[in-house]
Amino acid sequence: MTTESQYSGRLRRRIALSAGGVLVILALVAGVALAASGPSSVPVAVTNVPVAPTASVDSADLAAFGILRRAQAVTDQVPQRETMTFAGPSGANLELARRVQGLNTGSAWVFPGRGSVCLMANGAGSCIQDSAAAAGELIDLSGNAAEPGVELLSGLAPDGVSHVGVHLSSGATETLVVHDNVYTDSVHGTVTSVTLDGPSGSTTVTVQGPPPGVTP
Repeated sequence: MTTESQYSGRLRRRIALSAGGVLVILALVAGVALAASGPSSVPVAVTNVPVAPTASVDSADLAAFGILRRAQAVTDQVPQRETMTFAGPSGANLELARRVQGLNTGSAWVFPGRGSVCLMANGAGSCIQDSAAAAGELIDLSGNAAEPGVELLSGLAPDGVSHVGVHLSSGATETLVVHDNVYTDSVHGTVTSVTLDGPSGSTTVTVQGPPPGVTP
């Protein structure tokens, strides 16, 4: 088994909360992929099953995420230095990526897979099935041993969600603005949940702790 602590001292949490949801993680080391499903799963090594990238954005993602309905522009292209390789059955296609506009710092891209949608930000990326992503369950957290107590948070929100509430273990709550269906920021503290406020009400997604042996 490959543990998260082997990746340059960075801890990572990947959230795939739906019962049938499978989270496909970008391989950060050649030949290694991680996947998790369910709220208590520990990332495990998975077989590198070849799946052809999707040729289009499916209807579920078009309905849920306005960024993917926008026509592609030259500026949406993922720079070579940012490109990562997917492993597993995501069918992710970076050539269909849209770059998030309006972020104060950093860069992020949203792109489709086969029955999934993907987010790449803060030097990492994840895919999750369409229904789980539309429910706000694509949340990515990472940290660096050089900056203890700081977590890099990014997440995907469906249309109609203009801001999210980030709840910390200290009891504090921070509000982040959503740009092009994406929110991202450096958070001082340990994130325990994220609340998405949309036209149909609020939804709170619980963020699981890091894998065993990895301490924020």
